[in-house]
Amino acid sequence: MKTPDEFVQDMITIDPETYGTTLFYPSGLDDEKQWTKFIKAVESVTRRSVELKDYIKYLKEELDLDNCHFFKNMSIENGIDIELHHSPFTMYDICSIVARKRIRLNESVTTFMVANEVVEAHYKNIIGLVPLSKTVHELVHSGKVFVPPTLVFGDITKFLKLYAKDISIDMLDKLKSILTITPDEANKINRILNVNMKVNDYQLDDGELKTFLLTK
Repeated sequence: MKTPDEFVQDMITIDPETYGTTLFYPSGLDDEKQWTKFIKAVESVTRRSVELKDYIKYLKEELDLDNCHFFKNMSIENGIDIELHHSPFTMYDICSIVARKRIRLNESVTTFMVANEVVEAHYKNIIGLVPLSKTVHELVHSGKVFVPPTLVFGDITKFLKLYAKDISIDMLDKLKSILTITPDEANKINRILNVNMKVNDYQLDDGELKTFLLTK
């Protein structure tokens, strides 16, 4: 099994065919319909990539991200399907942020080149991911379960610093809102799971992530 550093080195020689053949060049950020179409294409290409699938396999097999963070007995070993949820940024958010950065720096903005950078960011372990059972994952997406940033694998703060100029105000506001949720509020939101969030050491008052965001 390759190490994360070896995976990153391999990004240099990725076969473009693994990402599909869609090549869409956005004319700018003023055309919301075309922009959305482009980002969704990037997201689709990224999710289909062999490299991302290999990375997810690596996390589950080598770094033990193979059981649900909320229910430790729900694991691959016990026959449960474990999915990696992107948090606090969604995959769509991440693709959008990377695309904005490439436009700002006048870099190539094809679906392949943006997807390539998104996958590379995953291999650098700066993308927030949390393992969840399929059922819990669905509850998170429906807004019935809250995932505290402290549960997330990946250096979110480093991602924020690298792409600070390319994160929209709406995204920052969403993050700030997440960081103001107290453990008691998290427990209330997650009462459907009957899990006490304090066991997950949800303490962000003095955290670097909160300090970084709330000063923006």
